[in-house]
Amino acid sequence: MTAVADWVTTARSVHDLARQTGIDMPITREVFAVLFESKSPTDSVMQRPPRGESNHTRPLTLNCGYRDSGNPKKPG
Repeated sequence: MTAVADWVTTARSVHDLARQTGIDMPITREVFAVLFESKSPTDSVMQRPPRGESNHTRPLTLNCGYRDSGNPKKPG
C-alpha cells in the first residue's frame, strides 16, 4: 500500500488534541502507539486495565472559532 489511509492521520490528530486538552482517551492512545510507536496490537489490547463502565458522561466542548449565537464566522 503506497497511500496512507485517512484514519491514520486522524489518529495522530485526535491523540495530539486529547493530550493537549488533558482528556483521557485510552483507546486512542493505544491506537497511536500501535501505528507510530511500533507497539504490538496484542500487547496494546492486553495492557488495558479492566474498569467498570460509568453512567456519568461529560459533554465535550471544543472551540472551533465560531459560535452559533450571533457570530457570523461559520465554516463553509
